[in-house]
Amino acid sequence: MDFTYVEFPCTVNKNVLKAYFDIEKTKLPKSFGKTTHSYDLNETNTNQAKSLRHLVLDAIISNWNENPIFKELPRQEDRNYILSNLNVNLPLKQLSRHIRSSFFWNKAFCHRWKVQQTVQPRQRKPWINIYMERHLQEFIENVQTSDYDQESVQETLDICAEYINQLEINFLQPSPDGQHNHIPLDFILSNLPELHTLRLTYCTKSLGMNFYLGCNTLSKRDVLHLARGLSRSHELLHFCLHSTKLSPYQLHPIARNLDRGCHNLTSLALVHCSFGNEGIRKFLQACNKESFSTLKILDLTNNKITFIQADASGTA
Repeated sequence: MDFTYVEFPCTVNKNVLKAYFDIEKTKLPKSFGKTTHSYDLNETNTNQAKSLRHLVLDAIISNWNENPIFKELPRQEDRNYILSNLNVNLPLKQLSRHIRSSFFWNKAFCHRWKVQQTVQPRQRKPWINIYMERHLQEFIENVQTSDYDQESVQETLDICAEYINQLEINFLQPSPDGQHNHIPLDFILSNLPELHTLRLTYCTKSLGMNFYLGCNTLSKRDVLHLARGLSRSHELLHFCLHSTKLSPYQLHPIARNLDRGCHNLTSLALVHCSFGNEGIRKFLQACNKESFSTLKILDLTNNKITFIQADASGTA
């Protein structure tokens, strides 16, 4: 039985076909990964002429950037063909506006970051969200302070902000002038209305030629921008600031703005920040009896806090 010229739905798995057909006697299309998600015309029998339908679909794909047609196609088989053969390197703004298929965004994710991850049957988060979160993370981590431009940041946020539920920043580029400044995060955080989880560090990924003592610390400007951004992150549930040296005085604005803006915060982690007992005192000075009423988890690992201060903090 020859299926090399048949488009299967994007969700069909090879194991499903095995349940109905003898794979040893069946010709299947060679498709992405190990599963027959869809049909790839370039890998079929070259002696078989293309149908008029496929010629039309090929023309749609070739001109898709100028005239994106997808939802207008009435047949699912035609949409499957588009998803299979559409170039994942087309402008992200254009793709995100017209394509929501998890199959396509899974394929785009694996192609861009060279990983092999397949669509899971019970994948809770859509693949377009996973892609956009990684895209924004990479954008933030690689922006130099000297190249920061709010207009270009706004363009990126316009494309991906609605898909960002979780953001993890593993490093930030320090300014080369020795002022310890990093890109301002207040504008970015203020424009992520669906952000639920933020994991952040101000450390550098590598030493490089611009390394200097103190480049992993927060400047006064950094604290101001971070605190302002947190005060506007009203949907934030989980916040972790880690591996960043904090001075005790910096805990006060962070605590005050977390309490002011994140009314649903359930998990707070300030780990490996070395702020000591004085930092805890500054944090508590910004709080009152009603502060952090929804908090369930507090992690203060490796901050040079003595047992006496920890006990006093728990009592307060």
